[in-house]
Amino acid sequence: RLLFHLLAMTCAFQAAEVFGAYPWWAVIIGYIVFIGIVNAYNFMDGINGITGLYSIAVLVSLGWVNEYVQAFTSADFIVYPLLASLVFLFFNFRKRAKCFAGDVGSVGIAFWVVTLLLLLIIRTQDLIWLGFLMV
Repeated sequence: RLLFHLLAMTCAFQAAEVFGAYPWWAVIIGYIVFIGIVNAYNFMDGINGITGLYSIAVLVSLGWVNEYVQAFTSADFIVYPLLASLVFLFFNFRKRAKCFAGDVGSVGIAFWVVTLLLLLIIRTQDLIWLGFLMV
């Protein structure tokens, strides 16, 4: 599983043009931080509603930043996972959840959020945006 996480983050780093723009040690730290975030999302799925609510909180915040502070991606790239999280919450945010995100869902939404954060960090050259994960 770690191999797939490394491969996915390598694709995100390549798309964000991280390689060559940052020192090798910063790239390694980036791998550790972002893969750690993806795995933390996976652990959250065990509590009804927390993955969806957390995702919505971060995505709404990223959407606001994208619209009013610093455009860093297409708004659609934020709206689509936001809508998916809302639909997921309909089935998950209840006393007896009808479904869970599972590994594929939680890792998928985590990768999406991490990629958005990566794009914002690269655009602004500021790590402060990792604070969105402290919701």
